Amino acid sequence: MRMSKWIPTTDLMLLRRMGKLMEETSELGAVASRCIIQGIDEIDPGTGEVNRERLWKEIADVYAQLDETVARLSLNEADIEARRAMKRGYMQEWEAMFEVG
Repeated sequence: MRMSKWIPTTDLMLLRRMGKLMEETSELGAVASRCIIQGIDEIDPGTGEVNRERLWKEIADVYAQLDETVARLSLNEADIEARRAMKRGYMQEWEAMFEVG
């Protein structure tokens, strides 16, 4: 394996893009945790919003950041979609093991 120095980026666009992506995915993680702790259809006492509404809003925010990241970094959309399809297949297979009946 070839070794190389790890030098943090100084590219301001990349820093901003990664920062926003991390921010939104972290917010989604926090809301998903609230759905587990409080229930998806319960009202979060901190925000007064129903967790289900907070969840779809954060999912939308993450989708927007993902779309922008793919475009700005010229990532291969075909490869991403192929990987997504593979992962969806795995998740469907795994979740089927928990279905009753």
